[in-house]
Amino acid sequence: MEKPKILFISSFLLFPNTHTGGSKRLWYFANEIQKYADLYVIACDECKEIAALNNSPPSFKNFIYVNTERCFLSKIIFPFGFNLSPLIDKKKILKILNSNQFDCVIVAFPRALSLMRLKSLKKIKKFIYIEDDLIINVYKERFKKRKNLLKKIYNLYCYFAALSLYKKMIKRISNFICISQEEREYILKHWPNIKTTIISYGIPTEEYPLLPLPKEKNIGFIGNYFHPPNMDALNFILNEIFPFINTKEPEIKLVLAGRGLPKNIKEKYHNENIILMDEVFDLQEFYKKIAIFINPIRIQGGVRTKLIEVAAFGRPIISTRLGAEGLYELKIEFAENAQDFYERIKYLIKFKEEKLYDIINWNREAVEKNYCIENVTKKLVEIIKATTPA
Repeated sequence: MEKPKILFISSFLLFPNTHTGGSKRLWYFANEIQKYADLYVIACDECKEIAALNNSPPSFKNFIYVNTERCFLSKIIFPFGFNLSPLIDKKKILKILNSNQFDCVIVAFPRALSLMRLKSLKKIKKFIYIEDDLIINVYKERFKKRKNLLKKIYNLYCYFAALSLYKKMIKRISNFICISQEEREYILKHWPNIKTTIISYGIPTEEYPLLPLPKEKNIGFIGNYFHPPNMDALNFILNEIFPFINTKEPEIKLVLAGRGLPKNIKEKYHNENIILMDEVFDLQEFYKKIAIFINPIRIQGGVRTKLIEVAAFGRPIISTRLGAEGLYELKIEFAENAQDFYERIKYLIKFKEEKLYDIINWNREAVEKNYCIENVTKKLVEIIKATTPA
């Protein structure tokens, strides 16, 4: 029996070593889909990971990267515009479209959604759309929180630009894949007649072994710092949370890792109390060094993908409520400010090992039951089959 042909258009590069939660989620989806379908991938680089992709083995047989990078002024004036590198990328896209009849098209995140306005892609009348950390919600929240008047106005402008993009595309979306009930309700509030489905994040649990706790009581954070919520969390940790903890418990060290650590931070904070690991290709190297994971995310929503990995590796979690949105099955300690984080860390450190492992084992079982990639992807495959002609 001939495999169905599926086109996957992504705003992010799809490869296993990405440090961006949304990108990794899409890679897992695509990797599972290609087991049953003839998959073609068109990918942009919204998170600036092309160098890391070039150092990784190819994940897909049919893969093209399209460069949508634009000048600063263009980004300001047209936040959801695009500028394909002259003709070359247009020819790549046309070659795929003209030589294949696709049974189903999946589009992921706003940059890819904006590409659907291309003349060559307009002939795709219906597609499945995937997004978390809804961009319209992001700009709305930024508008509320910004104190600078110009930044407030710009974020309001971006909000309406995003809203305009959705309005143009909403009739072509056959199913809007959300990551949490909160995001589903937000979409339905704007477009009550659109079909929506909740599909959470998933991981191949066999690649995330339960690790023994280290003797050191180190705390840690990892992320892609080109992603604004992670950069905000990093500044929150370095300027407020860790200085407060360090004055109370000087023996606790902070471990930071991830792609895009700014040079000024590397120079300023590399000392005996702060361990900087920069980019980590084997996540176990990072998690073996920490006893507690802190997640002080203050902007954007969606399911926090890295927390599922943290729980799988067996590390207790302290997070803001926003940072743990959608993860109702996990046991998580909540904190909103430096004092809160210190008290939660102190609380966990005082636990007897057996009680700590009760939390660890609970979270591991919750991951295996609710966030196994094979089970999660089954829902997406069912949706694909429902839209694929028999």
